[in-house]
Amino acid sequence: MRGRLYQQHRPDFVLRDDLENAITAKSAAITEKIVRLLAEAKGWATQGASLAVGNFIPENGTMADIRRAAEGAQGRMRFIPVVDRFGAISWFAKFVKTDAEAVEINQNIADPTKRAISLQSTWRELNAGGRRVYEIETLLDPVAAGSDFFDRSIIERPLYQATEPVETKADFQLWSQFNPSYRYAIGVDTGKGNGGDHSTSALDRLQHGKSVHGRKISLAADDVSPGRGPPEIT
Repeated sequence: MRGRLYQQHRPDFVLRDDLENAITAKSAAITEKIVRLLAEAKGWATQGASLAVGNFIPENGTMADIRRAAEGAQGRMRFIPVVDRFGAISWFAKFVKTDAEAVEINQNIADPTKRAISLQSTWRELNAGGRRVYEIETLLDPVAAGSDFFDRSIIERPLYQATEPVETKADFQLWSQFNPSYRYAIGVDTGKGNGGDHSTSALDRLQHGKSVHGRKISLAADDVSPGRGPPEIT
């Protein structure tokens, strides 16, 4: 990672390309190893510079770590998807939206390397195996690929509607007062402790085994509090 030593000199610029792919993204062990190697290489940063290029695949992967490090160090970062959620193409000299557009543009271009690429064809090819690879590779948005087990909108919607807690007790934020005359259910999720997860707990008042609408009580660990509490159930 430091580069080959030439006399008393080492390279003052490092280019890191394609640090992450679909295989490494699925392995937490491989990701942690890559991140650790990158961290160990920061010792020469005061005398050099680096450039990392790659696809943003998982939210907590190698490129995500590099992105957070660059933002924290006030470094330069460019996040450029091939096409955004609204259909705007970043590299319009290379990509077009439909097969018909590509056929029309390419009919007089003999050199295959200079022909326009249809995003419609790219979508068919990348997603042919049933996985939504196109959404990840072109939008650079892991959430856009969706999940059979996790729906991000279910989390984002209540966070957007969240309110401030009414008080804080023993490092727990409360959105309603505890009433000992009611029955409650509590759920706890403990974090692994490696920085990628957090410990949380939630307490709900019950009535006949169901949460009472509009009277929800939730508690979040102080170190993971988003600053706004959960919305009332209506």
